[in-house]
Formats: sequence, C-alpha cells, structure tokens
Amino acid sequence: IKKSLKNSCPTLITVGNVTERKGQLNVIKALPQLLKLYPDLKYHIVGIPTEQSAFEKAASALKVLDCITFHGNVSEEKKQQLLQESDIFVMLSNNTATGDVEGFGIAIIEANAFGLPAIGSIHSGIADAIKDGESGNLVPPMDRDAFVEAIEKIWVDYDRYQVQAIEWSKHFNWTIIIKKYVAILNT
Repeated sequence: IKKSLKNSCPTLITVGNVTERKGQLNVIKALPQLLKLYPDLKYHIVGIPTEQSAFEKAASALKVLDCITFHGNVSEEKKQQLLQESDIFVMLSNNTATGDVEGFGIAIIEANAFGLPAIGSIHSGIADAIKDGESGNLVPPMDRDAFVEAIEKIWVDYDRYQVQAIEWSKHFNWTIIIKKYVAILNT
C-alpha cells in the first residue's frame, strides 16, 4: 500500500493498552522536542484507556495535549482507518518494576503491512518485530534524542522504509509461520 506523505509533519500512532508498559508516556515526553521540528505533528493513541487520565495530565503539563488524540478501544475497521491515516507506528515499551515486559510486537507487524515503518524499544520482544534500519528503528525506550533521531531517519527516507516495512511484514504471514512450526515439530 503506497501512500504519499500528506504534509511535512509525521502522524504517529500507538495501538495497545494505554499503560506504562506500552510506552505511550515515553512518546508524550518526547513531544515537546518533536514539535520543535514538526510543529503540526499528530499522535494517535489507540487502546483500552487504562492509564489515559494520568497520561492526559502529563501531556497537559508538557503543553502537548493538543497534538494527541486518545481514541480508546476502537473497532477493527476504525483501527485500520487510523493506521492508514498515520505515517509511523511507535511502541516505546518499558520493562516495568514488577517484571512486566513486552512480548513479540504483533501490532508492529500489522502496522508494517499497512506500510507504516515502526520505532520500538530495543530491549524487549519488539526487537524481533522490527528489522532495524529497514522496517523501522529500535531505540532505548526513554532516550528522547534517539527517538527523535529515529523519526528523522525514517522521515527523510520514508519511501524506502515504507517499502521495507511492507516486505518485512510478509515474513510473518501465517502460511510461512505454520511451515516453520511444522519443520520444528518434525525434527
């Protein structure tokens, strides 16, 4: 799915439960820095609004609430529409103090299939879902400078990242995955 960039500022999206672990707050904390580079940047947050009120307060304190839309839990159709309207998928997941860690990033692969390059946390299961430098970029989740740099890398080379994201997502087609499982089980 080839799309042309609609404007000079990226639209970011995260799909997942709105919690510390999923990392939306890490993105929110980077928005003041990003808005200096991309004044019309938008950030869509899709998912069960578990910690939404706390994140809204943080965004308000940082004066970035106007560029964020919290969508809550949405239908599959609405989620697909939001992915199509976005440019970069972000999931800066944290490993929590209780030991909760992000597993494989299936939402990232889904976004890749829609042509969205992704930026995700380097020290989590997300690292298996992003081909660093091709389908997206891996960064430390709380490193705002690295996150901003990752967005800039993707934005200046968007067409290549978009094509690579779509190609990468094809490696995770169920017909391919099933064959790998069968091969393992037959050994």
